[in-house]
Amino acid sequence: MGEYKRYTDEQIEQAKNADLVEFVRSHGFDCETVGKEIHVKGYGGLYINPQKNLFTIFSQSKADGSPEGGKGPLAFCQKVMGMSFKDAMQSIVGDAAEVKQFVPKNTVPQKEHREFIMPQKSDNCKKVFAYLINQRRIDPKIISDFVNQGVLYQGYAQFGQNVDAPKHENAIFLHLNENGEPCGADVQGIYSGTRFKGIVPHDDTDNGFVYIKGNANTVDTVYLFEAPIDLMSFVELHPEIENAKFVSMGGLKPTIAMHYIESNMTVISCVDNDCAGQKFNDKILKEKMQDSLSMAGGSDIDKRTFTDREPPIEYIIADINGKQCSFFLSADDFKDAKNSKAEIAQSSFIWANRSNFRVNRECAEAGVKDFNDLLKLTKSGNFAQEVKKVTEWSEKAQEKAQMRSQERSAVISK
Repeated sequence: MGEYKRYTDEQIEQAKNADLVEFVRSHGFDCETVGKEIHVKGYGGLYINPQKNLFTIFSQSKADGSPEGGKGPLAFCQKVMGMSFKDAMQSIVGDAAEVKQFVPKNTVPQKEHREFIMPQKSDNCKKVFAYLINQRRIDPKIISDFVNQGVLYQGYAQFGQNVDAPKHENAIFLHLNENGEPCGADVQGIYSGTRFKGIVPHDDTDNGFVYIKGNANTVDTVYLFEAPIDLMSFVELHPEIENAKFVSMGGLKPTIAMHYIESNMTVISCVDNDCAGQKFNDKILKEKMQDSLSMAGGSDIDKRTFTDREPPIEYIIADINGKQCSFFLSADDFKDAKNSKAEIAQSSFIWANRSNFRVNRECAEAGVKDFNDLLKLTKSGNFAQEVKKVTEWSEKAQEKAQMRSQERSAVISK
């Protein structure tokens, strides 16, 4: 066992106060400038304030309800990358005598263009199989299929210029462009207790991790996920789906969803059952609702967002045949808006979604966050009891859906 490296108070202060933007860019994070902030893609709402050297994770909340976050690279490594204090210090400070310190800037740095460098492959995939089977409960046959397609392997991903940073083997989920060429990769830690995730730096952010089942030339349905392991879990849960494309976006990326929606394929969103995932779905559904109202002859269409509820209520006010009407995505949204201070029209309707964008509700019905949780639930010892609960919930949901279907054709008055 190697000698435990002790760091001086000065080195710890250096790590805390090092330039965070410089650190994330040098370590391969995919960043974009959004106003005065830096958005780190693929992490569900991770933003950096360059002027204050702070980061905020809007998809995670503290006990008081405020967004999770912190200051400087040391906190970033521990909270975002899941590193221990020792590994975080090694990654930031290493053996260097000096680390570039944070200096408040008046301008936001421009995005640096990066060529994709394919992570080095290991000699075998034993550790990837062990991780996915033992910790993620994925069937070995499913894993083998992904490996045989060449989109999953065990390898090393080097982030940044610090050659002394800890190197570990990871699961590499390879991104392929429409020509079948490698253009990016998701990196998933495979060691017990780790939750490290990363994206190998690259400029092609329009393509995620793609798995095709069946004939690629006849596929007309796309399933969207936030992470590759959720995608794999869904494939195992649904062996009846024999001809489809499955895409992991590496987070919540409306541009990838719109790419497939605009190609007239049926797009089914399977993102996480959490606030961020619901916001993602509702934003797209509101766009589709606006399009359908425009095609139906609606005028003076005004998109509204009522933010006093979490997630916010997305709805539209439009003029239909000379009468102002409100349109909601669900009866629950309408009821919440009606009981609040939201501005709604005298006549309100529940919009019937007939677009090519749909939302998978399985995780919500089962009360789990994502499809890997759902897969584990199906394989748990108490699954029979859980199935009974889910079945009862599903029956109630179907009754509720029938009631909503009847409501769609009727005007809902205040």
